[in-house]
Amino acid sequence: MSILVGPNGSGKSSLLRELAAHYRHSREVTVVSNTPHDRFQGLSDVRRIAVGRVGQSPRAIVKGAVGQSVDADDSRFHQIGATLEYCGYRPRFGFRIDPDRCYGRSLDEVRYEIDSTQERRGKGIEDPSGDLARAADYLRSHDSGEFVWVETGGKAYEHSRGRDIAPVLRCERQLRSHRFIRGVRVYL
Repeated sequence: MSILVGPNGSGKSSLLRELAAHYRHSREVTVVSNTPHDRFQGLSDVRRIAVGRVGQSPRAIVKGAVGQSVDADDSRFHQIGATLEYCGYRPRFGFRIDPDRCYGRSLDEVRYEIDSTQERRGKGIEDPSGDLARAADYLRSHDSGEFVWVETGGKAYEHSRGRDIAPVLRCERQLRSHRFIRGVRVYL
């Protein structure tokens, strides 16, 4: 593993693209990008995790990367942990959920409230992937004062806890807008 540091425009991304293009057929290549400009677009046989947007905080980037990778059937989650370890952090993530008014209620209960409340009419809850329902179910059984620690190389139980919280990380914006939670805090 290598980390490149340099000023904007010095060719870091170009060098990394050349390396990815060279090794993509002979080795497993994963690219974690926190830039809005995806310089690896169009490369086949390269796993990409694009988690950054203009003005996005490191906490949001961590939540996005973990939410996308922890329950995927590949090695991206473990590679993120290896990167953390290389940078001097423990290869683990901690999350703490700040509850809001609807915390602990089912998605159906909140849907019913939205349908029956005049000022919120027309703001139904869409959940085509089922992630929002899984997130609401998780929140019903999770103690909001409890930290959830997920280690990338940890025991199966710890990895399972990471898989359980993944829908919450992926649906944080919706959970906030429907007042299930105020947010998710990240700890390294």
